[in-house]
Amino acid sequence: MPIKTAVLLLVTIMLLALLPAAAMAAGPPEGSGSGSGGDGQGGPPDRDVDVEIEPKRARIRSSVQGSDDGAGDELGYEIKAMNQLSIEMQYRNQAESEQANVQMTVTFRQMLEYEDMDGDGQLGPGDEIVSTYDLDKAQWEALEHTDETTDGGKKVHTITARTKDGVFAMVSHTTETQTQTQWGEMSPNQMKIDLIVDDFPWTQANTRLALRATVENEGTITHIADPAHRQYLVENEAGIESNDGGDIGYYTWVRSADVDSTSSQVKARVSNDVEGTTLQFNYEQGDYIIHDPKLGVPMLDEGLFEVMERLMPYLAALGAGAIVIGATVFWRKRQD
Repeated sequence: MPIKTAVLLLVTIMLLALLPAAAMAAGPPEGSGSGSGGDGQGGPPDRDVDVEIEPKRARIRSSVQGSDDGAGDELGYEIKAMNQLSIEMQYRNQAESEQANVQMTVTFRQMLEYEDMDGDGQLGPGDEIVSTYDLDKAQWEALEHTDETTDGGKKVHTITARTKDGVFAMVSHTTETQTQTQWGEMSPNQMKIDLIVDDFPWTQANTRLALRATVENEGTITHIADPAHRQYLVENEAGIESNDGGDIGYYTWVRSADVDSTSSQVKARVSNDVEGTTLQFNYEQGDYIIHDPKLGVPMLDEGLFEVMERLMPYLAALGAGAIVIGATVFWRKRQD
């Protein structure tokens, strides 16, 4: 066999191996397969969601629909509104092929009214804080739970946590299926969150507001600013990613907020120290501010962290083809 023919055959084998592998990694086409959501769009599989609600605590548990105990898969959230407001996310997958354990807790600490002395749009060392609203010591109303049914017969669960004076609220949305709702597109592998500031007690006319939150997690935190670097980010989004030995969780946010019905840029600052990670979101002054982060895990159509397992047959075929061609070329050289 001529060397050129051998090389051409090797390239052909590589293409045949990589093309189906790429298709597998990308997931099924839109509207096909068991991984399609209730609205007919491709995406993560539907999940069974169970909500337990108490006056100051809510537990949300979901597992992949139609499987035995979710094949060891469980995504859970716990919302607490006691002296402080926090959301804890836990994801566990005990499937034989891959085990995962993800944990992230976001706690909302305080809102700071400040004079933006340097005009950079965010609270910094040279800016003057003129008033503080401490969420750590706020009084909270009893949590409210409602649900609505999508066109496909699946539910979207909404839990609202609000301070007794109504100044700050967090509204969380958890869905059983990938769907388009009045709150935007939603996916069952994440919680959509609306952060609402209503009639903040401003002390000056030209100040801005910084909302501070802390993140506790296992593993390292990375600030992801470019949506092209992560599939779970969309245009005009940024976020942080927790990575513990390849087990991924994320908290993302849109780079703009609605301030008095007008889109306004949000500048975010992420800082890390010995006590953990601090997030700071900076908003323009307004009577009604709404901003929408998301908390979740990246997920493929058949679960989390399964790309390599699904690619192994194609990689094995590629390796076998390379060995055959290498042996043929070696034999040809011996004959020459």
